[in-house]
Amino acid sequence: MRKRAVGSYVDGFRTLFEVGTLTGLSDGQLLERYLRRGDDSAEAAFRALVDRHGPMVLRACRGVLRDPHAAEDAFQATFLILARKGGSIQKRDSVASWLFGVARRVAIRSDARHRRRLARERQGVAMDEAIDRSTEIPESLGEIQAEVDRLPERYRAPIVLCYLEGLTQEEAAARLRLPASTVRVRLFRARARLRDRLDRRGFSPGSLTAIAVRRADAMIPAPLVDETVRAAIRLAAGQAAGLSAPVAALAEGMIRVMFLAKLKFAAALLAALSCASVWMIATAAGPKTPPAPAQPPVEAKKPQPKPKGPEVAVEVARRSKWERTTHQPTTLQAFDSVDVYARFSGYVSELKVDIGSAVKEGDVLVEIQSPEVIAAVAKALAEMARAEARLTKVQAGLRVALAAADLEHSKVEAADAAWKVAVASRDYRDKQFHRMSDLSARNAIAQGVVDDAKDRYESASAAVFTAEAQRKVARGAEVEARVKVLAAEADSSESEAELKIAQAGLRSAAVAQAGTKIQSPYKGIVVFRREGLHKGAYVRSADLGNSAPLLTIVRPDLMRAVIPVPDRDTPYVDVGDPVKIRIDALGPDTVLEGRVCRTAFGMDINDRTLRVEVDLPNRGNRLRPGQFGRAEIQLESRENVLVIPTAALSAAGVVLNELRPGDNTRCLCVRDGRAVAVPIRVGAVYEGRVEILEGLKEGETVVVEINDKIQDGTPISVRPKSHLQ
Repeated sequence: MRKRAVGSYVDGFRTLFEVGTLTGLSDGQLLERYLRRGDDSAEAAFRALVDRHGPMVLRACRGVLRDPHAAEDAFQATFLILARKGGSIQKRDSVASWLFGVARRVAIRSDARHRRRLARERQGVAMDEAIDRSTEIPESLGEIQAEVDRLPERYRAPIVLCYLEGLTQEEAAARLRLPASTVRVRLFRARARLRDRLDRRGFSPGSLTAIAVRRADAMIPAPLVDETVRAAIRLAAGQAAGLSAPVAALAEGMIRVMFLAKLKFAAALLAALSCASVWMIATAAGPKTPPAPAQPPVEAKKPQPKPKGPEVAVEVARRSKWERTTHQPTTLQAFDSVDVYARFSGYVSELKVDIGSAVKEGDVLVEIQSPEVIAAVAKALAEMARAEARLTKVQAGLRVALAAADLEHSKVEAADAAWKVAVASRDYRDKQFHRMSDLSARNAIAQGVVDDAKDRYESASAAVFTAEAQRKVARGAEVEARVKVLAAEADSSESEAELKIAQAGLRSAAVAQAGTKIQSPYKGIVVFRREGLHKGAYVRSADLGNSAPLLTIVRPDLMRAVIPVPDRDTPYVDVGDPVKIRIDALGPDTVLEGRVCRTAFGMDINDRTLRVEVDLPNRGNRLRPGQFGRAEIQLESRENVLVIPTAALSAAGVVLNELRPGDNTRCLCVRDGRAVAVPIRVGAVYEGRVEILEGLKEGETVVVEINDKIQDGTPISVRPKSHLQ
C-alpha cells in the first residue's frame, strides 16, 4: 500500500512538471484552462474542480436522495453538465454556487423519476427497505439546503463556500475576488434571511450550523472521482461511450431543461420589448397638451425720478447655476503594473516573450533551470522512499512484538492454572494427613501410614511454592513483552511522522519546481525586459536583493489619470465628481470624460497637492502610460444659487482675503435712490462671485463701485450697466 502511495506522489509530481501547479488558481482560471486547452492540463484542471467542490456536490445530492447509488449518479451528472455547459457560466468565480444549484436540481429530478418508477412498479415499500441506511441523511438537511438554494446569488455563494465547503471568510473572499468586509456583510445578511425562513419552517436557531458540522460525512470515493473525470473528458471530446444510462439520461435531461429556460426568458424579454414599443408608439400618437393661454402684458413701471448724488455702477442679485472647477495637469499610468522577479536563482532555459508581447493570465513567460531545485526534488523523493521503508520495517517489528506479548500472556494463564492445581492438591493432602492422624490416635492404623500422608502433604506444599514462583516469572515476562509493544508503537508513530515530513518536503520541492516557471498574473502587455535577459543567461533570486525585475507587465484595457489638485481646491474634491481630460497626443478635440474614482487622504508634503485618480477605459489602446494632458474637475455644481459680484463687498469696505464661508458681513443696496447698508451672510467665494446665504433677495440692486463719498443713507444715481450674468 505504501508503494502505491509513493507512486501516486510521483505521478502527481510528473503532472506538476508537465502542466504546472494548480495550487492557488481560482475556479474561473481552472475552468478557463479546462475549456481552452486540449492536453493533460484540461483533465488536471477538471480533476482539481472535482476535488475542490466534489464533497459539497455529493452532500447536496444526498440531501435530496436517500439512495447512495442514486446520489452518486446525480453527482456524476452534475459534473458532466459542468463539462458541457461550463462555458456559459457568467460568474466563473462562483462555480461552487452554480454547482450547488445544479446538483440540487439534478437530484430533485432524479428523485421524481425514482418516485414515478416506484409508483408504476408498486414496490415502494420493499425497495425503500433495501436502501442502505448507513448513509441516510437527516430530512432536515434537505430542507435547509433548499432554503440555501433559494437565496440570491450574491448571498448563496458565500454560504456555499463557508458552510458547505468549510472555507474561512478570507479564503471565500479570495475565491470570489471580493473584499473580506463585503463577504462578511453578505454572510451576515444571508444568515439573517435563512434564520427567518428556517424559523417559519419550525427549525431551531442552530439548524444552519448543522450543514457545516456534518459536511465531513460526504467523503468522495476515489473510484467515483476517477470515473467522473474520465467521463467528462470523453464527453468533451464527443465520445459518449462508457457512460451509464441513468447518468447520461440525468445530464441530457437537465441540459434540455436549462436550454428551455433560456428560451422562455428570451421569449419573455422579446414580449416585454414589444409591449414597450407599442406603448411608446401609442404615447407618441396621443393628443398633445393644449398650449397655455397667453399672459396679459405687464405694464411697465414708470421711471422714478433720480435723486441727486454721486453716480455709481450697480448689479442685480440673481439666482443662477453655481459651478466651481479646477484645471490641472495630468499623467496617465497603467491601472495595473507588475514587476516580475525570479524566485530561484538559475539559468534561463526558455524566454517566451519580449517587449510588446501580449500575454494572458497564466501564460508562462520565463522558464528557469535551477540545479538547486532539481537536487532538492531528488533529495525529497529519496527521503520519502526511506521513510516508507522505515515505516514498513517498524510496523513489522510491531506485529512481532504483539505476537510475543500474546504468547507471554498465554504462559501467564498456564502458570495460573498450574498454581491452582498445586493449591488444590496441597489442600487435599492436608485433609488426608489430618484424617490419618486422627485414625492413628485411635490406634486404627499404623504409624507408617501417617508418615506417608505427611510426606505427600509436604511434597504438595513444595509444589505450590514452585508454581507460585513460575507464576511470577511468567507475569514478569508478559510485562516485558508489553513494554516492547509500547516501544514498537512509539517507533511506528515516529516513522509515520517522518513519512509525513518527507511528503511535506516533496510537496515543498514540487512547489519550488513550479516556481521555476514564471507565469503572467493577468492579461497584459510586456513593456520592459531586463538587459541581458536571454536564453542561457544566469538570473539571481529576488530574495538575494540588488536584483532588477526580469519583466514588467501592464494591463492595457484600463488607465489611471493621476491629477495633483492644489491645497485650495482639496475641500471640494469628492469621489464621483465629473472630469474632462484632454491628452496632448490625441489633440485638443478629443475629450475623455470620467469621474473621480479615488483620492489620497494625505497631502504630498513636497508640493502640497492631493493625488486624485480617474479610471479611463482604453478602447483601441490609444492611451499609453506616461502620456501628458490637462484635466478639468467639476468640484461643485448647484442650481438656484443667489450670487452677487465680489465687487459689491469691496464697495462696502469688506476685505475679501479675510472672508470665510458662513461669515456675517454687509453690502450696499440701492433702495429708494439711497445706498443702504444691509447685513448679509455669505457662502462660497469663487472667480469674482460670492454666494449669498441670508440678507438679500433676488432682484435687489447692489453697489459694485468703490466710492469714498458713499455712506449708509447717501443719495446716489445709478449708472447704466449690464446685469450680472
